[in-house]
Amino acid sequence: MASCTECGNYFHAEYQWAKLCKPCYVASKKNELQDWMNRAFMAEAALRRQRQSTAQAPAFAPASAAMDPHFIRQLLQLCHPDKHAGSALANEVTQSLLKMRKTQ
Repeated sequence: MASCTECGNYFHAEYQWAKLCKPCYVASKKNELQDWMNRAFMAEAALRRQRQSTAQAPAFAPASAAMDPHFIRQLLQLCHPDKHAGSALANEVTQSLLKMRKTQ
């Protein structure tokens, strides 16, 4: 038996490293997911504001300003939609990076 570090209730820990009972663990994961969703929402809102303020300004430097392919690969790994719950912002940035990579 182990004592939950969140609520103090005793629970059967299937693993020695388990510190939370199942209800507290599920609640913590829901909070974590909500936190990530809030971050994605705020990033999308910031993108909308940026687009409105730039009003048709080009999103990227001209193609002549080449980016390091290794750097583009790293950016793709960081912003991939699978890592951001399929957010619209992650999809858009990934598509732009893929276009940039094709022009290299």
